[in-house]
Amino acid sequence: RQGEDFFSREDKRQSGINKGKLIHEILSLVETTRDLEKAVKRIVTDGKIGAHEAAEMLPELSKLLRDEDVKSWFDGTYRVVNERNILTGPNGIKRPDRIMIGAGDVVVVDYKSGELESDKYKYQLRSYIRELKNCGYENVSGYIWYTRQNKRVKV
Repeated sequence: RQGEDFFSREDKRQSGINKGKLIHEILSLVETTRDLEKAVKRIVTDGKIGAHEAAEMLPELSKLLRDEDVKSWFDGTYRVVNERNILTGPNGIKRPDRIMIGAGDVVVVDYKSGELESDKYKYQLRSYIRELKNCGYENVSGYIWYTRQNKRVKV
């Protein structure tokens, strides 16, 4: 399953989708910037990208994490919970990409690799915020992070 795209011929659109999936997967392995190189190496070890692609992606991802607006998300300020389920009772399960729990606030982030903003993404993030508030967290904010353009939309 990890090599599901191994024999496929990629066009530019498919290549962009795959790169977006890889960025999402790498970010799911990162709690702080110190974890980035190890996360990229893991993707290489899993056979999802080659060393050459990794060498190209690492500086790009490092630049994303050093952005002034998100630097505190990756510097150890927050306790990070990546890709974990939130049980919602009869409504099922919600699975945000990244939850950051601080001293007085909680920040939830959902990564998107596409370029199109969508109301369904905002609805999805609002549901994450609502469920975190139902868990007892009071000061919850949320962002959709369009990683390709390094654009964040606060919801």
